[in-house]
Amino acid sequence: MEFGSQNGRKCIFLVILSLTVHLLLLLCTLDIYFSTPLVHTSNHFKVKGVKPPANRIVFILADGLSAAAFYTKNFSTVTPFLHSIKENESSWGLSHVQPPTESRPQHTALLAGFNEDPSSIFSRWKYNLYDFDTVLRLANMTFYFGSAACFRYFHKQYYSNMIYVGFDRKIDHSVHPRIPIYVERAVFNKARNFIRKGLVPRSAKGQIIFVYVEGTDLLAHSFSHHSRFFRYFRKNLMVLDEEVQELVKTIKSYFNDDKTAFIFTSDHGITVDEYSKRSHGGGSKGEIEVPFLAWGAGISVDKTEPKNLKSIDIPPLISALIGIAFPRNSLGSIPLNVLNISSRVAGHMLIANALQLTDVFYAKQDKLINNPAVLFVAENKFLMQNKIDEWKRAMIDLFYTTRFTKSIDVALEYIDNVMNAIRYYDSYSYWYRTVFVMVAAVGWLINLLTWLPMSDNVYSDQTSKKKRNTVTAYVMVNMFLFLLYHVFGSKYDYILYIFFPSFTWFLVYIRRASLKRLCKGIFKCKVKDTIAMAVFFGFGTEMLILTFFNRKYLIPVVIGIICSSYNRARKKTALAHVWIILGLFICVILYLPPADPDYNLYYQLLYFSLFCIAIIYLDKRTKNGAVTSSWFDFLMKYRKNFLLVLVLTLLNNFTTDIAFQWKWYDVITAGQFISWFSLLYAIIFILRSPKTICYRLSSLVYAPMPIYVLLNGSMPPIAMLLFIGFVIIWTISELVVSEQSEVMWNIPYDDNNVTVNMVSHRENARKIFIFMSLCALVFFETLDMNTYRTLSYSEGDNSINNFLIAVKIVLPFIILTSSFLVLVKASKIEIGFVFTLLLLFSTVMMMQVFFTVKTQGSWKEITISLVRFIIATIIPFGVLVTYYVSYILAKTEMHNTVRFIRQHVNLFFDFYEIL
Repeated sequence: MEFGSQNGRKCIFLVILSLTVHLLLLLCTLDIYFSTPLVHTSNHFKVKGVKPPANRIVFILADGLSAAAFYTKNFSTVTPFLHSIKENESSWGLSHVQPPTESRPQHTALLAGFNEDPSSIFSRWKYNLYDFDTVLRLANMTFYFGSAACFRYFHKQYYSNMIYVGFDRKIDHSVHPRIPIYVERAVFNKARNFIRKGLVPRSAKGQIIFVYVEGTDLLAHSFSHHSRFFRYFRKNLMVLDEEVQELVKTIKSYFNDDKTAFIFTSDHGITVDEYSKRSHGGGSKGEIEVPFLAWGAGISVDKTEPKNLKSIDIPPLISALIGIAFPRNSLGSIPLNVLNISSRVAGHMLIANALQLTDVFYAKQDKLINNPAVLFVAENKFLMQNKIDEWKRAMIDLFYTTRFTKSIDVALEYIDNVMNAIRYYDSYSYWYRTVFVMVAAVGWLINLLTWLPMSDNVYSDQTSKKKRNTVTAYVMVNMFLFLLYHVFGSKYDYILYIFFPSFTWFLVYIRRASLKRLCKGIFKCKVKDTIAMAVFFGFGTEMLILTFFNRKYLIPVVIGIICSSYNRARKKTALAHVWIILGLFICVILYLPPADPDYNLYYQLLYFSLFCIAIIYLDKRTKNGAVTSSWFDFLMKYRKNFLLVLVLTLLNNFTTDIAFQWKWYDVITAGQFISWFSLLYAIIFILRSPKTICYRLSSLVYAPMPIYVLLNGSMPPIAMLLFIGFVIIWTISELVVSEQSEVMWNIPYDDNNVTVNMVSHRENARKIFIFMSLCALVFFETLDMNTYRTLSYSEGDNSINNFLIAVKIVLPFIILTSSFLVLVKASKIEIGFVFTLLLLFSTVMMMQVFFTVKTQGSWKEITISLVRFIIATIIPFGVLVTYYVSYILAKTEMHNTVRFIRQHVNLFFDFYEIL
């Protein structure tokens, strides 16, 4: 289709329209799932009317220490001091952590009282985008001892009350970064020396002494061998126990007032299973359960019963112990079973805790109610106004009748109701916005159905004067509403949740004539054929969607492709047999787990052997006259040059892998030149090949293979080789059935005057669906995002790595779309038809993948869930761009390219002389 024609302009309009709708769908998804849950509250609440149990708190945080590794059978011998504290002086138990079990979000939970902010994904999980309160800021004075890494988590907040005494292990060369024991001793030595010098006021109240040690976490990341890890881990715990004992002695002798509380815990655990690598970030038991020990002023002593609390409960506990304000966005509650206080003091603490949570509740409620885009807000059943009044009356009884126990029970019940009400408004906002997004998606899906070519004028509907007036009125009304919502400060909510749904359904209204023709066309079809097509495309689409979660679902899709095209391929017996064998091999690869992306010499040798076998087989059949196609003649003509480049590429991979192990950077640099030479060779080879389809397509298929081998060191090149054979045989079989193989192979790509037989829309839809299935096969069978060591060994060179990722993804799609171009030309398939079916598939996929996006779990799980949706969003546009890139490569000649470059270079020098 030429874009200068009326149909071409309609297709451009459809592309722009679909790009706008998909962008709005993506923005809605980001707003629903990854907007910050933090709300602005202006009030601070602290315990009033009673004296705080402690003047200061020593908060010792051992990074990466899991409860399973700490509470062991050898606990008393490895850590005798902490064991004696547990048995005689403390409240102890487990602190439960919510994934992601990474240091920054867990420090936020331990110091601010809320779990990971989903909006941090926009900072690539490096820092929180929005300001928030922490107990470090609210304390009268904070002393921090430890690595600068933890201090940088809160770099956006300036703490005027905080004194930082630590080191950066990347800067301070007096501490060896590979020996965590030295790191821990350095931290505790700095803390003890600072206190002994009298730099911590003795009489001040509301102090926090924060000691952060990261020895366990460093061990987990440094030692992968199981036995070595536990040997060093045991030594590290012994040193940690000794240093904690010395610090406690120093603090007690320095203050000497029994007004110091101690808390020992961890931010997250690690996986310590013998058969798994030590890591953290997920939700396994070893990662989410960490030890908790509290002793000193205001802490109860319980030797037998372990306490279970959440990590977000620790900030309210710290605030209650030293009498400072609660962090404003904290969602934790005070664990009373840890405290040794009277009922009266407990009541006062719960009052302050409940008031702070109520303030968060009111802020979330007002944010939802005052949003003009939210047309209706149902009152929650957990915390209606009568329950608030009942709670207030119970609190009055606390002061006038001294029924403290009953008032505490009422306060605890009220806090549970407040938390349920907060969760209610969070879920209400989610479902309210989700309904509007799904309404918009359904409207867009119906609109896409009107673009299916059920009639000849689907792309050329005439625009009447009445329709233009309707569009003008719609635009004017929305402009007025946009200005109105802009005044109320809700213009973005209006665009995403009011304008967007109305816009998609307005498109359906505008194209109602095409919708009527579509319905008439469906009713004219046989019921049996309609049901068969619906089942075929519906089942196939669901399988492709499930492929996003497990690539094994591609196996029935591949089997379906084999069955649907076998009748076409069996006209040539050898072709049919190879077709089935390749399909079965692809199914085996899909069934196997993804290969390790690291370099593997055996996979490289297997790939080269298979390729040589294919060359020898084709050479033999060509000489015997069994294969007469000029396709194979072209391959045989250039096989020596191609094999030479391929051998050079394989040797480059081998030498580069050895050079990385021995750090021979000169060899790596030489390998980079070979790699870029291979890329340049592929481009020149494609542009110098004749424009005839058989020659140009064969060059597009085989020239990029050395580049793909460079970018994949293990299994993907083998899968790519099988995939290429699968695609080429599918293309040949489709042309054999239409009796156009000899016609199509011997014409240029840009020859539009060839006469071909028209094919039914249903047959074209089948070909397009197979093409979409092969696109999924490209992505999930041949691609794995490994490290591109052959071209760049610099970790900071992200631009080159991003370029290589793009090259690696685009290469297989160019090969696929180049083959599909032949079928498009042979069957006269409208590119608008292809794009419309891709949009339908993408929209159905987005509507289902939308509900699988996560905001809880590890960073990897959250990011992958969002990437799935983004891939579903950009699939049709990526395929369209790749389609036209393949078309340009297929029709461009070398001398035209050189002339184009020379003209622009001359223009550049002329402009330079003028300047």
